[in-house]
Amino acid sequence: MQARWFSYRTQTFYEIDLALPETDELLCQWYREYPASRYLHYLVAGFSREGEVLVWWRAWCRDCGSDRSQDFHAPIIESAFAEEVEGDPSTFRSQTERRGEEGVIPSPW
Repeated sequence: MQARWFSYRTQTFYEIDLALPETDELLCQWYREYPASRYLHYLVAGFSREGEVLVWWRAWCRDCGSDRSQDFHAPIIESAFAEEVEGDPSTFRSQTERRGEEGVIPSPW
């Protein structure tokens, strides 16, 4: 998995080339326990402002309404750190200012 992202809070670009572990046996098990007829399966990646990446598997119960206790999630990669890379934060300046004004992120200025 390759990813590049920009952290609005730190005004930093990050990049990672991440090898996912072999999960064939786990996926077969998870699809048996959480069948696709009832669950939607996702590979999810999360990216932090400090350059951390987390990857996990999620099975979301589509028949359970607001009861999320039947959902399933398991870590694939619990933590990996990307490298800071070159980039021009000014390309995101107007978006950063708007998000700061809206209170979504602290203003970096």
